[in-house]
Amino acid sequence: MNIKECFMHFKKLCYAIACYVYTCVVIYLYFCYYDYICHVFVIVPILIAVSLMFLCRQYSMGRKKQVVAVEEIHGVVDAELHGVADTEVHEGTDREECSVDVQKNKRGPTSMCKLTAAARWGKKAKIDYDDMGRPLYNANGKALQSYIGCVARTMVPINIKSWPTVPENIKQKLWEEISNVFELTPQSETAVMNSASQKWRDFKNKLTSRFVWPNKDNPEKLSSPPSQYQIPKAVWKAFVDERLHPSWERGEEEGLAACLAYVSDVRGRQCGGEEEEEDIEATVTTMCMRWWKRHHFHETVMV
Repeated sequence: MNIKECFMHFKKLCYAIACYVYTCVVIYLYFCYYDYICHVFVIVPILIAVSLMFLCRQYSMGRKKQVVAVEEIHGVVDAELHGVADTEVHEGTDREECSVDVQKNKRGPTSMCKLTAAARWGKKAKIDYDDMGRPLYNANGKALQSYIGCVARTMVPINIKSWPTVPENIKQKLWEEISNVFELTPQSETAVMNSASQKWRDFKNKLTSRFVWPNKDNPEKLSSPPSQYQIPKAVWKAFVDERLHPSWERGEEEGLAACLAYVSDVRGRQCGGEEEEEDIEATVTTMCMRWWKRHHFHETVMV
């Protein structure tokens, strides 16, 4: 029961006490001063009856609202957590926040809030596993990956240099938050945390490529975090200072040089075959992107 519900119950209780006191006072005056208020013999009972009817009506309306809320939550559980979650959650990792965005009209964040609300009523989303013990990428699996990205972006500060340096208490809270919404086995913690680390790094890379680098010569735009993300201003400033530091830029250049060297090596080994030039280009590009994703920003996937 939240604060708002407690306040509503307290207000109804005060109203009931006031009606009771009012009735007692009227009855007392009626019997003690009969000669003066005998003309209210009909009015007083009518007022009491109207007050009681109004109180009963308020109570019944409150009960109806509670029933509607319960039915709505159960509808979410039946529709989303058992087979229709893929119609509510968009694919990919581009969900921005765990709140309803009425301007963009995206349903992914709305579904995350519904999943959280259903978990508060004791209904967790069931996750299926493959033979290796990894979560399947079905309807609920997609919702799981989306929720992992959501909580990783909001719970792990972006000014932390790399995933291995994230404090263990934050990782533990991250796992607890996810396991409170989804039915997860203890054996899946490693896979879930690896996914969280990857999505967290992707989020930092996204912030760098979309907001930091394009505005590196415009300090005014970099003074405040992007409005679509709930990033504290102090955390954002530390993140920007790190990404614009010369040592970080040198590290990026070294990583790019290593990637280009890798491309050249693969090209040299494949040009002697019968494969067409466009196929070579596609293969080299794919392998380079995989290498860059693994080594970008010199962070290692660790839990």
